[in-house]
Parts: sequence; structure tokens; C-alpha cells
Amino acid sequence: MSQLQYNLQSPPKDGVSSMKFSRHNDHLLVSSWDRNVYLYDTASNRLLQNYSHRGAVLDCCFITASQSASVGLDQKVIIYDFARDNNVCLGTHSAGIRNVRYYRERSMLVTGSWDKTIKIWDPTQSRPLIATLPQHGKVFAMDVNSTRLVVAHSTKTISVYDLRKFDKPEQERQSLLRHQIRTLATSNDQTGFAVGSIEGRIAIELFDNQKEKKNNQKVGLQNFAFKCHRDTSSKPVLIYPVNSIAFQPQSQIFASGGGDNIVNIWNPINKKRIFQIRDFPTSISSVAWNKTGQFLAIASSYTYERGEIEHPPDSIIIKKMN
Repeated sequence: MSQLQYNLQSPPKDGVSSMKFSRHNDHLLVSSWDRNVYLYDTASNRLLQNYSHRGAVLDCCFITASQSASVGLDQKVIIYDFARDNNVCLGTHSAGIRNVRYYRERSMLVTGSWDKTIKIWDPTQSRPLIATLPQHGKVFAMDVNSTRLVVAHSTKTISVYDLRKFDKPEQERQSLLRHQIRTLATSNDQTGFAVGSIEGRIAIELFDNQKEKKNNQKVGLQNFAFKCHRDTSSKPVLIYPVNSIAFQPQSQIFASGGGDNIVNIWNPINKKRIFQIRDFPTSISSVAWNKTGQFLAIASSYTYERGEIEHPPDSIIIKKMN
């Protein structure tokens, strides 16, 4: 990874739906609408392995350094072992599965589906399904931190669960955003989360709405929403969806990728954009930081905000961040 920026070789043949870096090395897991999941070594710029689903793959995550989970339109929860080159279907939902996350603290897998349920799994058990949690609407975005699961629905409601006792939501709230939520990421300090919508807005929301104060000064993150990923030079203003949000692992800084072909880097504490990364040929469908926060993976992959048009080929860019 000595170069400042480079494209990964052998990118997916269709849209990139999600990307996750390993906690153990610079391996990058990528899911795609071409029905495949790809494992790259970004340090050597090599495609290591890939495996397939029977439908478009919408999300993926690492379980261990050599195991992944992936979900999508085939309604199956797939566990893949790269070391053994084999896969297991852990179970299913009754509609497409939008999200999957691994909860390391209790070795549980969490899936969220358009069938309006969350399912909790233990991949080590012969009967892996632990619980099915009914939701207010289709699951559109989801993330976990060390204690909580945050779920955003098609109804623009957000449910927060304590994953140590997930029988019912710890909190249920309306999002600060008025339009459909597309992406969600929990903050590294465990105090809240960021959500992005199709209407070019991001909201920072705290688990505890009572803002901490020190010497009468507000400390840390605060609830607020702001406009972004908009072309204000156009009349009328062109508004693009926020497709992906990812927090830098060593700080509260986060990246957002939008349908305007731009990546923004934000400081939510100061409520300021730090800088922009431009000149991508098409939409940014996903962003992901490596474990040190020194490199950002950027998927330049058309997300159809302009309808069916000719578009550049999908690519994944690895960029060194200062």
C-alpha cells in the first residue's frame, strides 16, 4: 500500500453493494450485484478468492480473519470459510436480506431483512437461530457497536437494542431525517450513530439525548442534521442520495459517499467538512476504512439515481489518507 491512490485489480462485474475491511489485516471483503463476494488483499492488490450466491449480494462482513457472512436477494445467510473453501447456509428470511453484522462480544450474527424482521444467529450451533425480532417496517440500514444494535426502517423509524438482552428495543424513535434512510453507522465512542438519506442529508443522533456538559460547554457529539451531497451550482439545486457512511476507526471523523460522485470527510464534533475527494467517474456506492484508518476504500459504482443510462465500469479505489 505504498501508493497514494490506486485501483484494485479484478473488480466486480456489476454494482458494488458493500465493503468491509478485516480487523486483522488489509483484506477487503466486497459484495456485488453480480451475485459474488470477493476477498482482496489490498496491500498486494490481488484478488484472493470469491464465492457466489444465487442472487445479488447486498451486504457482507467478516466473522474471523478467514470467515465471512453474506446476504442478499436469495434470502439466504451464507457463512463462507476461505481457508477450507466451503460455505454453509445458516438459515433464511422470507424476503431479501439487506444487512448483516457480526457481534464479536457474544459471537452472534445479526441479519436484517425486507421481511420486517431482525434475526440473531449463533454460527457455532447446530440450531443457529437464537431469536426473531419483529420490526416496524422493512430493514433499510443497520449497524452494531460493542453493546447495541441500531436498525433503520422503511417507516423512517429507528430501533435501538441492547444486544446483551435483546427481547425488546431499548429505544424507539423517529429519525431526524424526513426522507428514506439509506445508510447507518455507529460512532466509535459508542455514544450515537450517523444516518444518511436519499435526500442528501446526514443526521448525527445520540443514544442519550441529554447532552453532556463540562464547564457549561457541550462535550462530544450532539444531535443535529445537515445537508450534503448537493450540487448548489445547478438551478434548481441537484440533490443526491447519501449511499454510505463509515467512521474512521481511530477517531470520530467519518466519510460519506454519495450519488454526486464525491466522498466527503466530516468532523461531527466541530460540525464541519474537513475536505472532499472528487473526480470519480460515477456514484460512490460504498466506503470503508482499513483497521488503522490510514487507507479508505472507495467503490465508484453507479447506483441508478439518474435511471438507466450508460455508465463507467465499476471500480474500487484504495486511497491513502493523511
